[in-house]
Amino acid sequence: MAMQQKQGSGCIVSGAFLLLLLGLGLFLGSSLLFGYRKSHNAIAEARTYVGVMNRAQQAHLLKIGAFAAAMDGLETGINAETEHYWYQTRVLNAFAVQNSAVAKREGLRHTIGLVWRIEELNTLGTNYQLCYSTQFTETALTTTPSPRVSVLNWFQSQQIAAVPDGVIPEFDAPESPLPPDVVLPCPAGYASLR
Repeated sequence: MAMQQKQGSGCIVSGAFLLLLLGLGLFLGSSLLFGYRKSHNAIAEARTYVGVMNRAQQAHLLKIGAFAAAMDGLETGINAETEHYWYQTRVLNAFAVQNSAVAKREGLRHTIGLVWRIEELNTLGTNYQLCYSTQFTETALTTTPSPRVSVLNWFQSQQIAAVPDGVIPEFDAPESPLPPDVVLPCPAGYASLR
């Protein structure tokens, strides 16, 4: 009879241990899933905001005849800084403007957009490209880039070892309006969202 009690006690202990492991697994799994969702939502924010900035630049060019040189000129209501990203717009020349979302912490992706002029039957038009970095960021950034400095030059001036040179590359800006069927490719290390 004493043997049966020991076996029964072991079974209860084993069952409690299994329940503990199951509870711990559910807790860790939900924590990882929550972290994934938070990063996924932040990445979606960057893609959406840069897409909105691209469309605002298109509208600004058609309305005013020039690209907006600053975030305020876009009139989108997008702040230059959010919890996860810094946003910047930079006129490359009279024919192109680049919009950027620079990730502030590890595990996110940088997003860049380009809007350029097209020539279609002697009328002013635009086209765009939206790209995201194919690699996740590996380090947190603690200071904001100056609006007077390109994001690429800012990264180089910070000498952040984990962020390689060119993490936010500049597009090769066209020197004249392009035909409407031409879509500029994303820079190396970036993939298109179009």
